[in-house]
Amino acid sequence: MHYQYLCPIFKFLFCMKRRNFLKLLTIGGALVALEVKSAEKVLANEMVHSEPDLIHEVEKYINQNIRLSGKIRHVCSANGKKMKLQTSQGLIIKVVSQDSNAAFDKSYNGKNIAIEGFLLERKITGEKITNMEKANLLLCPIDHTPCIDSAWVKKQRETGRAAEIMKNDIQKLREQLKNSGKGYLSQFTVTARTLEEIS
Repeated sequence: MHYQYLCPIFKFLFCMKRRNFLKLLTIGGALVALEVKSAEKVLANEMVHSEPDLIHEVEKYINQNIRLSGKIRHVCSANGKKMKLQTSQGLIIKVVSQDSNAAFDKSYNGKNIAIEGFLLERKITGEKITNMEKANLLLCPIDHTPCIDSAWVKKQRETGRAAEIMKNDIQKLREQLKNSGKGYLSQFTVTARTLEEIS
């Protein structure tokens, strides 16, 4: 057998194995980097920003976990699944529970509470306000969606107050939009994972 012919073959196979090994190292390194980035993202999402300045630096905290306190101005009387919280800065926050089946106790109304949860922003444009007006529906005082308290809605329509309430709500939203200076209104929601009453 001509062994001199085998040397180039072994050399070729060795080079191929070496290339494959380097490829595996490259792929492995990329996977490790991806894992590190994923871990950093998880850690970032787990970080809790305490009492953030949502008036001047809100963009920093959207889609982040925050802890803030304020006074509950309204608890949904229909099903108790959302509340209206006013911060010390005067900002209005919609509060919902992490548990979609949970309802807030109406005794929270008027109480000071501290919450920890995930902050989301909903943008209300001029077009959306016009659509609200055209729909001719009474709006929820918490998030400006159609009110689901059928008993209250029926009462306002029967007493003839519905049209006036709707007109005032739409006018107020348009004034807020005009004064926002950014072409839309920000409606903030915190999906609360913890909630406690404070003095």
